[in-house]
Amino acid sequence: QVFSRAPPVIVINIGIKYHWYRSQGPVAYRDDLRLLAKICRDGNARCIFRETSPQHYLTREGDGLFKSKVARHSCMSDPPESFSTLSDWRNDILRDVMAEIASGRNNNFLTVMPIFNSMVGLNKAHPDFDCTKFLSNPEFWEPWHLSLTNVLMDNIGKASE
Repeated sequence: QVFSRAPPVIVINIGIKYHWYRSQGPVAYRDDLRLLAKICRDGNARCIFRETSPQHYLTREGDGLFKSKVARHSCMSDPPESFSTLSDWRNDILRDVMAEIASGRNNNFLTVMPIFNSMVGLNKAHPDFDCTKFLSNPEFWEPWHLSLTNVLMDNIGKASE
């Protein structure tokens, strides 16, 4: 469906449901992002794809990734030596797909909402043993709100062009 009136703004965040350790995780994620981005582009909808926030699972590699459902996990009690060790593979795929689909027509209709870098230092902001979700304290959500506000303001500017 193509929206003929003012295009809706849709915020999309699906990355955390895809896991690297599953054989098709990255492939399925890329395929699903492509499909959603094409629907947004071709349907004349303004879609904001939110970066996946970092995970802070304690791993030998320091990548923070959830490895399996078998073992009980601990969250990082201290940040890794460098936050650059935290895996950002989902967002690398997101940026690749956005560049691919946004090239050409309707490229103003796809936006990436940055959040990963704002959240890397919040390794102690998770509930017990779930190093993916963040506690509901307002200070932990402020980077999300600021990023969303900035992206929405940018999209309002694009809508008036």
